[in-house]
Amino acid sequence: MTTKRGYTLVELLLVIAIAGVLFVAIFNSLISSTRAHEKQSALSSSESDFESILLSFEADAARAGFLTTDPEAATWFASNWPSGYPSLDVQHDTDFDSITIRWVALDGDCPSSPEYSVTLSSGRTACLRKVSYYVDDGKLIRDLDEAGPVEIGRFATEAFKIFFRNSSGDCSEGMPAANDVRSVAAYIRVAAPYKGNMGCGTYPSPEVISPFGSASDLGLRTVTYSTCSGVLRMEQVVSTSLVNQQWY
Repeated sequence: MTTKRGYTLVELLLVIAIAGVLFVAIFNSLISSTRAHEKQSALSSSESDFESILLSFEADAARAGFLTTDPEAATWFASNWPSGYPSLDVQHDTDFDSITIRWVALDGDCPSSPEYSVTLSSGRTACLRKVSYYVDDGKLIRDLDEAGPVEIGRFATEAFKIFFRNSSGDCSEGMPAANDVRSVAAYIRVAAPYKGNMGCGTYPSPEVISPFGSASDLGLRTVTYSTCSGVLRMEQVVSTSLVNQQWY
């Protein structure tokens, strides 16, 4: 008669140990994969958020001056642009500039209480709309007419600087003469929390080089940061060309 041999305690312990090692390896691999996915998602979200800031400013800056296809409104404002309502109004500071952009709108595009409006002979209403960008308590604010101030972007704004290029191609912070602004640019730097490992070291900021020139050309203040700080810094110069008449 044949007797079936069972497993010894040592064999059972060995199998359990091997299974445990395999389980830990698989678990650690899943954890690492999940964390990598979370970091990549956070990075993509941060970059998308930053991109939305750039696109918002670019679209608004392009409005400055005349943005109307109505010939009567264009003619009226060309001769009667109201004083005290510049189409581009910039206040400079060390790290945080502010800019107000105004443009001509018609009828239903006008807010209920515009800062300036006129009834044309055609019966249409023409008005000035405005949007302002400034930094308040570390956040970049977009303030559109009666809609009021709204934070754009989820992260701390570390720098917001405005520059201009005139018809001669010269770039500076200084406002060119009316109708001599060919493009407007903003340097924007934000700081977003980041759990990824970027390695430890230091780097200078700004590092951007744009069609407007290098950071030193634009007079941007240089700051040295550590990559060990758990903060992801994103910077960009966004510019837009102006084809409308500007009035100051």
